Amino acid sequence: MPNYVDLGARLLALRKMTFPSADKALSYCRSLGVPGLRAKKVAHGRLFYEVGDEIRTVHILIHGISNVIVHSFDGTTFTLYENDGFTMYGLSETFSGDTRFGATIRAKTDCCVLEIAVAPFLAAVHDVVLANIVIGSLAQQLYFNLETSSRKVLVSKEESLVVYLYQHSRGALPLRLRTTRPALAGMLGINLRTLYRYTDKLVAAGALSLDRGKPCITQENHIQLEKLYQQIMKKLAK
Repeated sequence: MPNYVDLGARLLALRKMTFPSADKALSYCRSLGVPGLRAKKVAHGRLFYEVGDEIRTVHILIHGISNVIVHSFDGTTFTLYENDGFTMYGLSETFSGDTRFGATIRAKTDCCVLEIAVAPFLAAVHDVVLANIVIGSLAQQLYFNLETSSRKVLVSKEESLVVYLYQHSRGALPLRLRTTRPALAGMLGINLRTLYRYTDKLVAAGALSLDRGKPCITQENHIQLEKLYQQIMKKLAK
């Protein structure tokens, strides 16, 4: 079994680094020459792994943006959240003893990923530096899961749609949503008719536009979404 005594130190250094592209990150990671630590490129749109795949390796995103995709009970899929930069995948399953991945991870951009087999990874976790990185990653995931669960309890389905749209409107605008309406409906746990009713209300309020029938967010829409979002946050803060 390869010796990973300095794995934590290497990952800590990588977490602090930035790369101009996935190819540059890949080239650097391969130059490390750590036995058993595989660096690979996952092209835009390709999968790291799919829900139900057997867990053989822990995946570490070094560069790029990835989507965590979940599958709802009715067979629809939707993006739960995105990760940008250093992220470890497969930790919760590995430490809980699961043998299958619980979600699908897709590359939103070209990504550089490190893979390490589960057994040597677990053997190396006694290293203090690596243990701190793992604990931090697990805590971040737990925080997100708790925050998501709280929103489901405290925020209505319509408000959840506003939060989703606002969070996706903080980049370059105008933005034409790639998420399909069936996927959005699955994420909110509602039927399509209800989703159309919600989106119609947002269009009427100036918080959403339609571009050839597809939901679109303009700068003006973003301003209105931010007002609605702040109202929701004030309610949660009470």
